[in-house]
Amino acid sequence: MRSLMNPYLTLSLLFLILVFPQSVKANSWIQSKGNKAPSLSVEQSLWGMIGLPLGGKEWSLEQKIENIAKAGFDSIQGNVTSVEEAQKLAKLAKAKGLTLTLRASIKSQEELLKAIKVVKASGARGLIVEIKKTFASLEQGQLMIEYLIRECKKAGVAYYLDIHRNSLTQDLGKVATWAREVKGIQFDADLSHLVSAYDLGWKLSPQMAQAFDLILGKAGMVDGRISNGQQLQIDIGPKGDHPQAKRFQAWWKKAMVNWLKTAGNEDVFVFRSELGPPPYSITDLKGKEISDRWAQAQVLRNIAIRTWNEAVKEAGKGLAYSKKKPKSSKMDLTVKKSPILTIRGVSNRVGDFYLAGQPAQPDLEKAVKELGVKTVINLRKDVELFGLGFEEDYTIELLKAKYIHLQTGPMVIDDELCEKFLEACRKAPRPILIHGSNGNRVWGMWALYLAMDHGVSIDDTKAQATKLGVKKLVVEDYVRKYVAKQK
Repeated sequence: MRSLMNPYLTLSLLFLILVFPQSVKANSWIQSKGNKAPSLSVEQSLWGMIGLPLGGKEWSLEQKIENIAKAGFDSIQGNVTSVEEAQKLAKLAKAKGLTLTLRASIKSQEELLKAIKVVKASGARGLIVEIKKTFASLEQGQLMIEYLIRECKKAGVAYYLDIHRNSLTQDLGKVATWAREVKGIQFDADLSHLVSAYDLGWKLSPQMAQAFDLILGKAGMVDGRISNGQQLQIDIGPKGDHPQAKRFQAWWKKAMVNWLKTAGNEDVFVFRSELGPPPYSITDLKGKEISDRWAQAQVLRNIAIRTWNEAVKEAGKGLAYSKKKPKSSKMDLTVKKSPILTIRGVSNRVGDFYLAGQPAQPDLEKAVKELGVKTVINLRKDVELFGLGFEEDYTIELLKAKYIHLQTGPMVIDDELCEKFLEACRKAPRPILIHGSNGNRVWGMWALYLAMDHGVSIDDTKAQATKLGVKKLVVEDYVRKYVAKQK
């Protein structure tokens, strides 16, 4: 196998550069045929789906791709393995209305050529390349990059050079030089690796800022992962309002504006959500992740869309991204009697949901073991649970089901709670048991879900609940305001 630093290969490349300089031309990005303006594509890494959902049985490949599509992403990113595996991924993606990008970590010419072959055979839209030559010199690195550009252009494959630790692009100084000197270079700018590698917690020095600007001027893709200079990957909160998120957002916007200046009508800028599983993600002493990566991936998606639309406005060019609603599968909304017994209140089943008052411990265990409940959403406040006689979260954890506690009440509800409840209903493993103390607040929150995802009016849900013996929808007033505001 020939190394990318083979001296004979180096001489050959120098000859090609001198004889065929015209082979390196303008950038060739991923494209969307028929577009009338440059556009954004929001992509989710399949590597970032490993171990999901948090606290539940890991989704199958098919379930992962289905959930990516439901969450409103445009594409998936897989790794180069074989032609057959890539073709399988492409087929599964296409069935859900998604496209496919592939990524390869290469050490030799042969590995690059194989990756290009797999991309071409599978119909993937582009290739992300990490060159695993950490200690290559400036000159050697430039030759490798120019060879990568030439081979991808010859094959008609859109490529992105991945900025990554322990690889050719880990040295910021070299990367900045290549950004300035190498014609046709185009990056997948994963800035989290540079921020963590150089301990860039806050303000950049003028020299660092200049290097970042050079990279952002040649990026046709950015990675949605945020570092604080110490941890490579941090949780930025349910609304993405962490100070470091704002910092990264400014960099992403700069990359987008720069790219828009020269992009053609069919060119596509890619934002990839790539939050890695342990050990990338932070865990507790038992190895359990302390952050919900899937929820964070969707926060990043929203930031990407907002940032892109700001960039389009600033650049005066580009197709504004119309935020797609997460797709909700059709569900039978017929209310049926539930076999789950409760201490008090009503108990019903609607599709994949059980709506109930507080079950006793044996009935909770029965719901999981016999009815297959995979997620329990508890809407009761902490103060209500003192006299329950058992620890519900511990009970559910022992049964290996997912437990979500969303304290809810007339004075304990806000937009963030509504969003978390909707997210749980949309994405948590099903069947889902939602319970309060007697069912009143459950039906109030259920009215929220039906209104937002199934177009059922709150009045209709209230009338149905009344017939079932529900006295009132405890959080009705706030739910009505929230729905009106969102609509």
